Amino acid sequence: MIDFAAAIGAGEKATQALLEGRARILARPSGPSASYSCAMFDWVEERRQRDEVVRSLFVGPELDWYDQQLRDEEKAEHRRRVAWVDSLTDAELQQQGRSAASAHGDLRA
Repeated sequence: MIDFAAAIGAGEKATQALLEGRARILARPSGPSASYSCAMFDWVEERRQRDEVVRSLFVGPELDWYDQQLRDEEKAEHRRRVAWVDSLTDAELQQQGRSAASAHGDLRA
């Protein structure tokens, strides 16, 4: 480790910090229940959790593939209907509007 510190041009203080960090890593317990106590790791984990909360507030939960497929089909159907209404002439729109006025109102709305 001292050779590495010398190779990167680390000073005495930085070399000591590298040695202390190495000692902490080697001293930690191993196995699935081992936790790494490092300020940077803790900061990253807190940031990840906060970002998840913010994302869920604005985006909502991520859909699974089936729900996403249903949503895509609904959007496609909506676009198809909008395109159909937009393709109608004014006369066709008035005729369709009269039959649907009581139930739905203006078709373009």
